[in-house]
Formats: sequence, structure tokens, C-alpha cells
Amino acid sequence: MDGVPNLTQAPVKPNGEFLYDFVAPDSGTYWYHSHDRSLEQVARGLYGALIVEEKNPPKVDHDIIVFIDDWRLNAQGKQEGDFDNLHDQVHSGRMGNFAKALFRGNNAPIKQNQRIRLRLINVATDRIFPIALTGISGKIVAYDGMPLSTTEPLKKLIISPAQRVDIIADVSSNKEISVLYSEENNIKIGSLAIEGKAKKSKLPIPILEPNKMISPNISQATNLDMVMEGGAMSGKISMQDVNNGKAWMFNGVAGIHKKPFHQFKKNQTAVIDLINDTRFPHAIHLHGHHFQILNKQGELSPWRDTTLVESGESQKIACVFNNPGKWLFHCHMLGHQASGMKTWVKVV
Repeated sequence: MDGVPNLTQAPVKPNGEFLYDFVAPDSGTYWYHSHDRSLEQVARGLYGALIVEEKNPPKVDHDIIVFIDDWRLNAQGKQEGDFDNLHDQVHSGRMGNFAKALFRGNNAPIKQNQRIRLRLINVATDRIFPIALTGISGKIVAYDGMPLSTTEPLKKLIISPAQRVDIIADVSSNKEISVLYSEENNIKIGSLAIEGKAKKSKLPIPILEPNKMISPNISQATNLDMVMEGGAMSGKISMQDVNNGKAWMFNGVAGIHKKPFHQFKKNQTAVIDLINDTRFPHAIHLHGHHFQILNKQGELSPWRDTTLVESGESQKIACVFNNPGKWLFHCHMLGHQASGMKTWVKVV
């Protein structure tokens, strides 16, 4: 039920239907979107939130989804149609000239001192969003749908495409909650008005119920390298490669091939070294699984399904491949994915 055309299913034809029928085992903030010409279809808005509630949800006054997106608009305010722009694809991707935070779920007025849950989702085609929030005081409680074992202080956030951040906070302002694009002089890209005042909660910010996860066995792990290559100024691609959708590669291979990046036995642990040998950052996303980043001291990060790897850097991720099937493994800068930076793994 993963929805990847020509890997797990045929595309849904115009005027056709496909019934997705699955069990959602893990509570948290997730999202869905088209994977057929996702470079265009996601940019045009074919996405949505998929919220899996906890058995015992935390007590909040408002549970609000915050989609963070950008669009490339012309002088008339309509979306530009140059989705296959090759210059975009070999650089940072399709950068919009208009950004907005879109709120869903706040049907009643928000009052000062109320407790709220914000579910931030970066649904942008390619843009990495540095985000600051004002008007609230709280904690980060989950990343990419997975609860944190210890809450983290609310801080400036760097959210790459496909990443999610859950925040539980108390409303401190009597005017508004603002979402700021903090890279460009704290430009306000969205806000929620505050109306009235409520009694402040005396309860601490809660830790969410954990999902059932299998910890990676690092000592028995299969070690693999995934090298990101290509793009502008790399010296490894030609215009012919770019025109053929092969501007970006994993380990010298562009696009989906019959052979997977690797075949894993169920419950096999792997440590994959994500090596960014390009001039641009990449948001590497694994379908069907969560992983942990392994630092040089051997410590494991909170669970993620998408990680941002900066140009010239590398990250080791540890994953237990316990979900049988074929799973896409790709850059979620959708311009990079469209032009080659994608592969797949198989779990048997």
C-alpha cells in the first residue's frame, strides 16, 4: 500500500480508482502525497495530513496541523508551470517566491494560556525551511511522527521537505501565534489570532506514548555506503545525462532499476553511511521504516524517516528493516528525485 508507481503498484489512471487498505500501527503525524510526477502534483497541492491518534492522546485545547509550503507564482498570482525546469533540478530544486503556513483543525478561538499541539509538516517541493515560532512556550515532543523519549526545548527549527515536528505548548501571547521564516529577517508566513484568556494549566508538558520500535543491533549490523553524486558543478554529469533524467545518482546509478540498492532479511539491522558528494543539501527519506542517526560517539538520535545531509557531509543511519516489501529510498527534494536521486530496498 505504499503507492509508488511502477514499484508497488500501477499508477491510478485518470477517472480511475484505487482503494488503499492498511493498518496504521504507529501513532503520530504523517502525511500522504502523489508519487506520480510528484514534482508537479505535490507542488499543485495533491497532499494531505495523515494523523494517527494515540490510545490516550495528550490533553490539549487545540490540535492544529501546520502545512509549510512555497509556490512559484507569476505577476497574476497564478502558479508558474515550469515544473521540468532542468536548471532547478540540477541546483537546489524548485524554489517558490511565495511561502505560507496553512493551518488546519483550529475551529474554535484560541485563548491565551490554552495548551495547543502544533503538527508542523514541510510539504514544499524542495525548500528547506528555517522556522521560528512566537507567542507560545512549550516543548518539542515528536519528530517525523515518532514520540521523543525526552521532550526537547522549543528552538529555531530547520525542517527539510517531508520532515515533521510535533510541539505541545502553552499560548503566552495575547495577540497571535506567528510562524516566521527565520532565514529572511524573520518574515511572518502565517499566524493564529488570540481571542480572550483562559486559566493556565499547571500540568507539565507531557511525554507522548512511545510506539513499539525495535532497537538496532549495531554490533551485528550490515554496513553500507550510499554516495550522493551529480548535480551542477559536479563534473560527473553531462547535458545528455540531465536531459535523460540522470542528473543525480546514488552510487553512480540514477533512477529506479530492477536491482534494489540492497536486499535485507526481515529484522536485519543496517548502518548506512549517507555520503553527500555534491554541492547541495539533500533530504534523504526512507519509505516504510524509521531510522536513527549514529554519531561518532556511538550515540543514537531520536527516530526519523527523513534526514537532511548537507553538502560535503555524511551521516550514518541505523535501521532495522522489519517491514517486508519494496520500499523507495530517495531525496525528498522532489526536483532531485525526478532527475535521478532515487533507489529502493527490498525486505524479505
